[in-house]
Amino acid sequence: MARLDRFGIFAEEAIKGGNNKEGERILKSILCNESSSTDDAFLKEQEASLLRLGELYGDTKDANALAETVCSSRTFMSNIAKAKTVKLVRTLIDYFEDIPDSRQTQIQNLETKLIGLYYDNKNYREALPLIDALLKELKKLDDKMILTEVHLLESKVKQPVREVETKLSQLILDRRLHGILSQDEGCLVVYDQPVEDKSYQLTLDTLKHVGTVVDSLYKKANKLT
Repeated sequence: MARLDRFGIFAEEAIKGGNNKEGERILKSILCNESSSTDDAFLKEQEASLLRLGELYGDTKDANALAETVCSSRTFMSNIAKAKTVKLVRTLIDYFEDIPDSRQTQIQNLETKLIGLYYDNKNYREALPLIDALLKELKKLDDKMILTEVHLLESKVKQPVREVETKLSQLILDRRLHGILSQDEGCLVVYDQPVEDKSYQLTLDTLKHVGTVVDSLYKKANKLT
């Protein structure tokens, strides 16, 4: 269960006392409050309130109320870190799956949002299997709107993956590569092939030719004397 502070404690007491409606009302009022959107402590309480609402609707098998809560909490989710949003969405998906009569489209909409968050956080490995599973479901349902959105996300996710594969191929096949060993990240950062700077080599060649010309002139001078 999520940890609730301040007003959330009153909501929890109401729910434990069997007054779910009052607890729901308090939790929703916390979640809809935008006056303290920059207060970290209040954002944590909103996060706990959202999870408690999801848990409450999961327990009462109210899929419609859970879907409505997800939609109304978008403003709050935009104010917190994407990594936290990913965790919240995954938890809410789990609550949906516990409700027998929940519509598949509700889960699919949340999963589509989760893929977008994975892409924003560069979690491509987590996004790809979710995309594959979701595409199979959507093709059966013939939901063209969500299907188009997921295909777009798929192309965005696979683009950086292809770039990584190209870099790895270059690393394996090329004898030389350009990059740095990042000790902080514990990985090799491979750069694109840079334009070779030939100025240093041209300078050496020029000096060599100048030396040859000087030697030739010196020999001619010796012959004249």
